[in-house]
Amino acid sequence: MKILIALFLLLPALTFAQQVPQPRTPREKAEALLSSIQSGDINGGYDRFLVEACPAISLSQQLTMLKKQTDAGVSVYGKILGHEFVKEESFGSSVVRLVYLLKSEEYFTVWEFRFYKPKATWLVAGVFFDDQFTRLR
Repeated sequence: MKILIALFLLLPALTFAQQVPQPRTPREKAEALLSSIQSGDINGGYDRFLVEACPAISLSQQLTMLKKQTDAGVSVYGKILGHEFVKEESFGSSVVRLVYLLKSEEYFTVWEFRFYKPKATWLVAGVFFDDQFTRLR
């Protein structure tokens, strides 16, 4: 009976904790997207990734095109083996650029993420990928 009462008292606290979104760093956001892409959940990965995005990024037509390009682009090089962090560049305290490699069986793609923090939350400001070395600079 004591256990049941304790669980009953904790339930509202647990529910509240699950409803409050935890602030996430740009790296956590980027890595969550890349992990979703690796597991084959491209649409869901982008939907979760772009919950906090600059308004221009989340336009439905652009988002649909980005999802299709990602699906076509990553399937060219075979099974995805994982991702590797390459570098982070900060521009002041409000803009961050991250670069990752998405490693596949036959080749890699370079992913560049841009984030902007106007107040307290990091917003997605851009995501780009290709198979060229230019994004590694």
